[in-house]
Amino acid sequence: MESQKLYRVKEGDLDKLIRILTVCFAEDPLYHALIPDKDTRERLMPELFTCDLTEFFETCEIYADSSELNSILVVSDGTEHEAALHNLMVDFFALLKTDGYLIKEDPSLATLRKFIQGKDYLNSSWTSQLHTAERLHVIYLAVTPKMQHHGWQRS
Repeated sequence: MESQKLYRVKEGDLDKLIRILTVCFAEDPLYHALIPDKDTRERLMPELFTCDLTEFFETCEIYADSSELNSILVVSDGTEHEAALHNLMVDFFALLKTDGYLIKEDPSLATLRKFIQGKDYLNSSWTSQLHTAERLHVIYLAVTPKMQHHGWQRS
């Protein structure tokens, strides 16, 4: 998938991506339910987003409004079948890394259990039920608070 109007995010933008996702999802009810303790959530979210984004650079498309990354869009275009084995391996290693972060942060495994219970909200497996190869799954859509409610403007 290509777009002439959006900035194609590069791996060198990873720190900016982590910041925008951490800020934009800090008050998200799902993350509050998965990680109830505020201090734990603040420590853990950047690590979780790092893991997600590292995986997504290999398996998805990541766009932004500009190189400033005031807003981002992470999408999967439904072509996973073209590199199914590769994507399964990337997903498996990302899952191991994520579980490692969760266990390190909370050795009681309570947070890991919450993530396992919430797995249906945290993956895109449901898109296979659409029975069409022509689909676009929006994984993350985030706009920095200072740019929200301004409409789309290309800089």
